[in-house]
Amino acid sequence: LSAVCLLLGAKETWDDAKKQMNDSHFLDNLKHYDKDALAVDKKLTAKLQKYIKRDDFVPEKVKSVSNAAMSLCLWVRAMDVYGRVSREIEPKKLKLKDAQDTHAVAAAKLEAKKAELQQVLDKV
Repeated sequence: LSAVCLLLGAKETWDDAKKQMNDSHFLDNLKHYDKDALAVDKKLTAKLQKYIKRDDFVPEKVKSVSNAAMSLCLWVRAMDVYGRVSREIEPKKLKLKDAQDTHAVAAAKLEAKKAELQQVLDKV
């Protein structure tokens, strides 16, 4: 639960974890968590690693204590993976956007040249 509190911006204490779980919007907060902000926040990802790297923070081991805690463990691990993968592909997304912009400019030039060619052909 400390890892969930960390991701949700709460203190990593048992009292704050209980407050989070008692919040009527707790599941909605998890569902609508800003994953992309996590991808940008390297400090938060680094802090999260202290939980991810623990031997007892594995879904199978957590399940022996609580099924609900196992689900939260899976969610935290999924957010970690998403953040790391998203950070890796962000430069590729930027390159793709640049390539698409270049393609759009070239396609517009091509259409203009085709129109010019058609005008010439129509005159002949």
